[in-house]
Amino acid sequence: MPAHTNDIRIQDNLFNAEKIGDYYLNLCHSGNTLTHAVYEPISNKYLSLEHHIVKTSITDLLEGHSYLSGRFWKKINLSFVSSSFSLIPSTLFDVGQVNNYVQLNHGVSKDENCTYDIHKSLGITNCYAYSNNVINEFKQFYAKEINISHHTTAFLKSISPQSNQPEAHILFLHKSITLALYSQDKLTYLNVFEARTPEDSLFYTLMAFKKLKLPQNTPTYLYGDISVFSSEYNRFKDFLSVINFAPRTTKYKFSLAFSELDDHSFAHIYQIQNSTRNE
Repeated sequence: MPAHTNDIRIQDNLFNAEKIGDYYLNLCHSGNTLTHAVYEPISNKYLSLEHHIVKTSITDLLEGHSYLSGRFWKKINLSFVSSSFSLIPSTLFDVGQVNNYVQLNHGVSKDENCTYDIHKSLGITNCYAYSNNVINEFKQFYAKEINISHHTTAFLKSISPQSNQPEAHILFLHKSITLALYSQDKLTYLNVFEARTPEDSLFYTLMAFKKLKLPQNTPTYLYGDISVFSSEYNRFKDFLSVINFAPRTTKYKFSLAFSELDDHSFAHIYQIQNSTRNE
């Protein structure tokens, strides 16, 4: 059995596997999927992006890949997709209470550790649980420091509210949605839901709209694994009257090869290197 299947592969002609010591490797782990993107800080350009479905193990995938098997990346950044998190106002945050903050909303298993990301511009700290088994597999393979973050951190950095009016931003990932609501340029709601069907995605979105008393013509921006051909989009279009796909960031450069991708599909991936506390 192959270690993985690869359904998306984008690569700039300037990518050079012998120069990985100059590149950042951004990784996003979600269930049995792994997305990676290669960023060159010198040119401020993304050079490669691939999406994998892991069939055996992460180690097998890395070992069998043409350049992920290289150990000498300038920096490795890993984003975890997880619903186990709690947002704490930065003015109240106590680093010694991180585990307790996470357990306010979620249980923490023996395999998990807790850490936190800081959102200075939003005035909040995100405390979350991550899998020791997964992070250790990457650490053992690359034998170097791995900078970790929660996927909502990169997602929030990919959002640029378009007005002071209420807005909804929804990230569709592997069997989950991440819903962020804004009003007057401020985050008012953030949650992650398991969504195995289009009806699940719509239910949780409308539930949040109702909770915050938002009308169904609230501008809604879509990110991640969704397109005009998907059943999720068609279900949302039946209930929400103002739907847009999120634009691609203008902060970084992209080659013509990236035009094969929808701009909204990997907006969160492009922000992973800005999501760790080491940045």
